[in-house]
Amino acid sequence: MIFDDEFIENLPEDNLEALRKIEKHYSSWYERLRKEQPDENKKNFDLVEAYSFLVVYLETIDFPESLPDLNSTNIDSSIGMIFGVFDETLNEFIVALENERSKNIFNDSKSRFAAKLGKGFAYEFSEDDFKKVQTSINELRDLISDSKIIEDNHKQRLLRRLERLQGELHKKMSDLDRFWGFVGDAGVVIGKFGKNAKPFTGLIKDIMNIVWRTQARAEELESGAPNPFLKENNDSDE
Repeated sequence: MIFDDEFIENLPEDNLEALRKIEKHYSSWYERLRKEQPDENKKNFDLVEAYSFLVVYLETIDFPESLPDLNSTNIDSSIGMIFGVFDETLNEFIVALENERSKNIFNDSKSRFAAKLGKGFAYEFSEDDFKKVQTSINELRDLISDSKIIEDNHKQRLLRRLERLQGELHKKMSDLDRFWGFVGDAGVVIGKFGKNAKPFTGLIKDIMNIVWRTQARAEELESGAPNPFLKENNDSDE
């Protein structure tokens, strides 16, 4: 087995770091393979199993490109294809993610610096609100990680959302899209588990209120204007 349960359980939450770790682990296995010359059937079975893991992992992180199915009638061609994926295609995926990450960092940094220098529109959290959002995100991460009711796939998606959100969290932000994207995903949890999701609900509402207050202030709405969606929900709760 190339990727055992311990390896999978300890994969980084960051997609790029996870793919780098997968590629490095495979390369180490391949170097041992060349020296040990194991049984051919065992090698093939290990490769097929490793390939199935990579296919499922890419699907789990919603990677934009998919991998081909195995040729069940020609095992030799399938093994050759798997070697090609791990030796070349996986590295291409890593490079694509690196380029995307660099582009996002560049664009986000431009917006952030423009906002700081007064050359662009920005949403600015108050000092207290900024600290409250950070605290709420940390508490949410702990709740999600320890949750027994959230399925693993959804749990990982929420944790990745939170990681990206916190990585881009600044007192001044050019947009608040990450917040609303996370709220959309988190809403599925609340809708699915009802009262059992109450601890999540309170923290998410706290974040939504702060984000709305920050957004309303930037858009020059009336001071203290309530979020119409939150107000509607609160009215229905009563």
